[in-house]
Amino acid sequence: MSSSLIGGSTYTPKPGFEFRYYTRKELEQSPSKADGLDDEKIGFFRRQFYSFLSRMSAELKLNIWVNQTAAVYCERFFAKRSFAKNDRFVSIR
Repeated sequence: MSSSLIGGSTYTPKPGFEFRYYTRKELEQSPSKADGLDDEKIGFFRRQFYSFLSRMSAELKLNIWVNQTAAVYCERFFAKRSFAKNDRFVSIR
């Protein structure tokens, strides 16, 4: 596997490492949907935590890649957990 440029340095995955992608079926059967939240409400909650992350990154004068990395972690967190059972602002602090 070849190296790629990430954050100004080269990154070489460990042998046997594979990136994990969620299937459309897994995304459609998310815990949030199982708890009765519709796509509109889930989208609203996502926009709220993106906005919060952006404001927090700007206030702390962090690089944009720090903000984007935090957004990825939040997305992965809520792919396996429900917005209905986990406060989106407590989860990202």
